[in-house]
Amino acid sequence: MTKSTAALKSASPFEPQAASRTPFGYRIYTWCAMTEMSRATLYRQIAAGKLKVIKPNGIPMIPHAEAVRLGYVTE
Repeated sequence: MTKSTAALKSASPFEPQAASRTPFGYRIYTWCAMTEMSRATLYRQIAAGKLKVIKPNGIPMIPHAEAVRLGYVTE
């Protein structure tokens, strides 16, 4: 077995292949943990229109672009 095939066999299809992948968005509990914001404050900001929320498959998520716009991430 060559070195390249050994590397391919050890890689799991369920593990992320690149560490630099940006997420599509953040679920509510992830956003609250990342920003140290309470759920109540988060929902107040959403109601006031200060924070955009998308619902892919009915799951509320804050887009990655919002995290960049607000300065929580740098990408």
